[in-house]
Parts: sequence; structure tokens; C-alpha cells
Amino acid sequence: MRNWQLIVCAAILLSLLPASASAQASLGRISVQVLDPQGAVIPGVEVVASNEETGVATKVQSNEAGICVLPFVQPGRYTIAAMR
Repeated sequence: MRNWQLIVCAAILLSLLPASASAQASLGRISVQVLDPQGAVIPGVEVVASNEETGVATKVQSNEAGICVLPFVQPGRYTIAAMR
């Protein structure tokens, strides 16, 4: 009986692995550089990326080079806004 339970548990765990691996593969990232009209970088700006389909918003702040990265975003169309 104990061997049977171990086999069933192992089969369940193995069946879950491909699903979790494929979910991670479908994520992306958005990279942004914040510039003024003359092309100079603007550090310390809050950047908000809003997924147009889900409405989920992610906020980050630009670094000293005016760059920010929004990691692990779902695929889709995004509206990007910068706020000082």
C-alpha cells in the first residue's frame, strides 16, 4: 500500500511540473528610459505600466540614468505613464 501511495504522489508532482514551467516562460519585461524634450535623462520619476486588458498596474522608479525595468509582466498591451 505504501509503494502505491508514493507512485501516485510522484505521478501528481511530475504532472504539475510542465504547467508551472510553461507559466514562467510566458512572462516578459518592459524597459523604459525617461527623457525630457531635449533628450536629457530624468532620474527619480515614477513609471506606471497598466495592462489594458486586465487593468493591473505596476509601478517602478527610474534610476540615475532615467532607466527603469518592469520585470515579470504578463503579455499584452500596456499604457505607460511617467509621473514626477
